[in-house]
Amino acid sequence: MVYKRAVKVSDEVYSRLKTLASRLGFESPNTLLETLLEWWEPLLTQSKVSVNSTWIYIELNGGRVALNVTQVDRMCKLKILPAKLCTEAKARIPWL
Repeated sequence: MVYKRAVKVSDEVYSRLKTLASRLGFESPNTLLETLLEWWEPLLTQSKVSVNSTWIYIELNGGRVALNVTQVDRMCKLKILPAKLCTEAKARIPWL
């Protein structure tokens, strides 16, 4: 028999997740979080970064996402992108 421990988030965070899930058309906050994890987990663990001029390419599972330097800089400052990617981007573009 497997017991699952209940995981709780603060009421404030849950309320915001619930609102966001509703706005985006997800059934529940859990569905939204599961979808986000499916997208972000490979990014956190398997992504490769390449730089070409002012574009940074994040390669995942045969596809890639292109972000310009300004977007990467903002996303790193807001801690949206994984630290690993920010470190690699900054190493390749020192003025970031």
